[in-house]
Amino acid sequence: MVGQGSASGPPDRCLLLLAVNVAADTSAEALDRLARLADQVIAVAHAQGVEPSDIQTVGVSLQDFYDQEKKKVTARVATYSLSVTAPSLTSVGPLLAELAPVAGDALQVRGLHLTIDDPAPLLERARRAAVADALERARQLAEAAGVRTGAILSIEEEADHGSAGLPRRLRASSAFTAAASPVPVEGGTATVAVQVQIRLALEG
Repeated sequence: MVGQGSASGPPDRCLLLLAVNVAADTSAEALDRLARLADQVIAVAHAQGVEPSDIQTVGVSLQDFYDQEKKKVTARVATYSLSVTAPSLTSVGPLLAELAPVAGDALQVRGLHLTIDDPAPLLERARRAAVADALERARQLAEAAGVRTGAILSIEEEADHGSAGLPRRLRASSAFTAAASPVPVEGGTATVAVQVQIRLALEG
């Protein structure tokens, strides 16, 4: 018998996917300016209370900028992507507000994900609900067949627990420039879903 259960709770951390872009005439100049700008962005994040372990470089790229009107490459564009986990939801707005004047139009917010730092309590509640659901379904079916459920022979849980302990995407943009004033972040709720399969003995 398959049972399903879920539990919800408020997210308490926010993962930001950020990027800065720099255009220059040469690759060397683009990379040099990008390095200095990336250092400034990281310094601002640290000043806003983000721990070094919560900042991760996601990627660095360098590509041509092709001018469609001129039909030729007119610049080299360097991009630095990083993920920043804010210490709280209330710190996201001030963090973006501080980054905006430092990075200017080079700053992009490519994704915003809300996470639950410790999903274990939600998983426990969801598991209990899933087991109770499976047992109740089995009881109803057994009663309809004129028998009773007996001992539990095995219990198996699906490996996928949903997204409670992982980033949950709320919204994203390929070119979302942070505003100069704090951006509100509403947590809402995150839901954990669990599915279990229980084998039971039947008694006449």
